[in-house]
Amino acid sequence: MIEIYYFDIESISEYQLQKAYSWISEDRKKKARRYKFRDDEKRCVFGEALVRYGLLKKGYEKDISIFHNSFGKPYMGKNDTFFNISHAGNWVSVAFSDDEIGIDIEKKIYDEDVC
Repeated sequence: MIEIYYFDIESISEYQLQKAYSWISEDRKKKARRYKFRDDEKRCVFGEALVRYGLLKKGYEKDISIFHNSFGKPYMGKNDTFFNISHAGNWVSVAFSDDEIGIDIEKKIYDEDVC
């Protein structure tokens, strides 16, 4: 079964961003704080926050460790749940599956009158 969660970061308040920081790992916090642009920080924070939300819904504990392979793809130490994160523009999405999975979202950047 595939589950997909997505979130629009455009209307995130400072309070909501700080609340989401409490859900993510120390490594992700450090990475997010290095971004120059606030929207990049939001995408970074809410990517992992959505993963943790989905894992909680699946019965995992809040503090489960998330690792990254040599290509930067996140994974858990368990092999029974797979997930992938994607973000573009104002959107962050996470897909979960019992098998390897990938998800990719894109931001529409062309003018409809031109194409």
